[in-house]
Amino acid sequence: MQMSLTMDVAGLKNGLEYALRQIQNTAERKIQVAVDDAITEFLPWHKKRIEELFHKAVETFYASYSPLVYVRTEGLYDLVDITTQGHGWQVLLRDEQLQPSHAGISNEALYTLVFEEGWHGGAWSGPNHPNSGTPYWRAPAPNYTYWSRSAAKSTPPLQTFTESYEEYIDGEAVSEFQDIVRRKVEESFQT
Repeated sequence: MQMSLTMDVAGLKNGLEYALRQIQNTAERKIQVAVDDAITEFLPWHKKRIEELFHKAVETFYASYSPLVYVRTEGLYDLVDITTQGHGWQVLLRDEQLQPSHAGISNEALYTLVFEEGWHGGAWSGPNHPNSGTPYWRAPAPNYTYWSRSAAKSTPPLQTFTESYEEYIDGEAVSEFQDIVRRKVEESFQT
C-alpha cells in the first residue's frame, strides 16, 4: 500500500505571512504603548532637571559678585515658569516676576539688564549720570547722593542656562529617555 501526502505550500506560506503580520502589529502596538509610558515617566523628571539647571545658572550668577552697594532680592529664581505643552514642556522666562526696582526701571528693562546682559544692579540713566546707557551704582547707601562707579558685570544667567540646557538635551536627557524607553519596551514584551 502506498500513501501519498500533499502539502498546500501556498496555503502554508499565506498562513505564515498572516501570523508574521499579527506579530508585527502586536509588537508595534506594544512599542507605541511603551513609548507613551516612557514619555509619561520622563516628563516630570525632565521638568525637575530643567528647574535645577535654571536654579544653578542663577546661583552661578549670584555667586560671581557679592553686592556691596545694593540689597539683592534674589528675584531671578522666580523667573522660570515651566508648563506642559503636548508631550513636552514650554519654558517661559517671565520678567513680571521680578520685584520692582528702586531705580525706577521697568521689569522688562531689569530683565534685560540683569538676566540677558549680566549686570549686577545699577541704573542706566538719571540726573548727572556719568555715562548714560551703562549701568552705574549710586552711593553712599542708603542716601545714594552721587554716582559711584560702573556696575559689575558677569556672564548673564540666560547664557549660562541656555548653554547648560543645550548640553543636557544633547546628552543626559537623550540617554535618560532612551533608558526609560528600553526598560518599558522590555517590560511590555514580558507580559
